Amino acid sequence: MANEIYQKSALDAVTIAAQEFTAATGGTLEFNQNNVWTGRSIFHTGGASVKLLKAGLYLVAVDADVLATAAGEVTLQLLDSNVAVPGAQATYTATAGETEHVSFGALIHVPFSCCGYNTNTGNLTVTIDVPATVTNAHIVVAKLA
Repeated sequence: MANEIYQKSALDAVTIAAQEFTAATGGTLEFNQNNVWTGRSIFHTGGASVKLLKAGLYLVAVDADVLATAAGEVTLQLLDSNVAVPGAQATYTATAGETEHVSFGALIHVPFSCCGYNTNTGNLTVTIDVPATVTNAHIVVAKLA
């Protein structure tokens, strides 16, 4: 097998089981199983946080099945270090009792640091903003450059 240092960094992580969010403000999705995890630029050992360890350009794709507790607007949002990534969200109007498949994608840039030391990193999480049940939560992250 090739040395992992030279493999392209990629992650494909899921949580198939239902995640219940009962707080009025929703919560943070968990991704507890890594289907694919290669390279050295992305770190994830389960849980909510995906860390981007090296400078570069990353492609992120998120999808999930959402059953909102009540009718109304529902948003899944990508955050980087607890700051919403503009445009990296999926919003829909929920109908009580119906599951909706939602998805979105984004490019994340982690800038280079000065003087050869990489102190810039990313810390990605996905949140939902209302009480809901989320199944088949899925995130894919690939370092492009």
